[in-house]
Amino acid sequence: MTTRSIQRIAILAAATVTSLGLAACTGETATHSSGGTDPGDEWGDAGPSGPSTGPAVEQCNGLDDDADGRVDEGCPCAAGARQACWPGAPERRGVGACRDGQQVCVGTVEFTEWGPCEGATLPSTEIPGSRVDEDCDGLVGGACTVPGGCGTDAGPPGGGGHDGGGGHDGGGGYDGGGGGGTCTPGSPPAMLIVLDRTQSMHRNPAGDTPTNPARSKWALAISAIEGILPAFDASIAFGLELFPREAPGCVTLEQRLAGTRATNAACEAGEVVLGPTTGASSLIAARLDPLVTKLCNTTPIGLGLGTAGATLSGISSARPRSILLITDGRETCDSRPVEETQALAAAGVKTYVVAFDESGGIDERRLNNLACAGRTARSFPSGCTDEGGERYSASDPAGPRLFRFVSDEAQLAAALRAIAAEVECRP
Repeated sequence: MTTRSIQRIAILAAATVTSLGLAACTGETATHSSGGTDPGDEWGDAGPSGPSTGPAVEQCNGLDDDADGRVDEGCPCAAGARQACWPGAPERRGVGACRDGQQVCVGTVEFTEWGPCEGATLPSTEIPGSRVDEDCDGLVGGACTVPGGCGTDAGPPGGGGHDGGGGHDGGGGYDGGGGGGTCTPGSPPAMLIVLDRTQSMHRNPAGDTPTNPARSKWALAISAIEGILPAFDASIAFGLELFPREAPGCVTLEQRLAGTRATNAACEAGEVVLGPTTGASSLIAARLDPLVTKLCNTTPIGLGLGTAGATLSGISSARPRSILLITDGRETCDSRPVEETQALAAAGVKTYVVAFDESGGIDERRLNNLACAGRTARSFPSGCTDEGGERYSASDPAGPRLFRFVSDEAQLAAALRAIAAEVECRP
């Protein structure tokens, strides 16, 4: 992967936060807003600590050198061009959770200027026990001091708690390894992330088509996944599956945003792009590029789960094995996802269910059934019914959400972090 490609991942994998108002030399706390329609995209970000030592005039380098809240103002550009930009303190750029934003050159051929720097992930308050460098100072916060363990600490503001699901614990608390098998240090649990790549992921969580690719669910989901993985490199063997598999007719995010629809064959199985392994964070980041990794037609959740099960079946049942399903839609292929999940649970594989959408596009009844079938429903087995042979489904599919429901990147990252904290093997 080229340096430019890696840079573009950082650009598009940023949270939906407008960076105007945070100067590179300030040490104050600011509130940033995207100005778009995505709800929950405002929160306070702790500003850089200490003054910038950069020059007092703008240098046309993607930074806010003169500390006026704008990046590369007055610099030449070609209309429609894009570049990476960073509105915070230069020494925090690319450190920890901080990621570049993106700005677009606006105007006519004769009169152009760089627009606002959007999508930057700026320093925020360090979350005790999260093992993520939220304030981008190069140091991860101290040891977990949260009662009950790090798996229950609070998530970012607006995240509905650390689990990102309105208080859902996703399975009755830490059980020592997310599935059948024994949690043994040196033989970490295997978890396969099963990511929905259907073409509706080009929209933002509210269901609108964004003008900035960084605000799409696809870019936000990739950012959340890549953001939480490094903290668990040694304690969980993560893998990645995309469903449906890429086939002729799938389209890039930019093509989909421009109105091109995917025309690939319907209802294809998933593809495992990385089998479960420790140290997976960099490997997964190399395989997920929101500009390159394509979006496809139809949502075969059951087929995706079947592909995951086939992969995990090759891993010893003595190790905890689980699936982390992230989806924004509903089953469109009649591939019997609930029955597939029940069969996986019978084989000792739990399935965690995360729905990323607030536009009404998800099938809450089926997702409630999936959470029970996967034995990760809130307060499981409460709210679930054993149909016989420990095949569970929701007692009231139309009732309260038993799965994790998230509507922005902060909530998604918090939910993924909580699940990983529940699953990981700790000494």
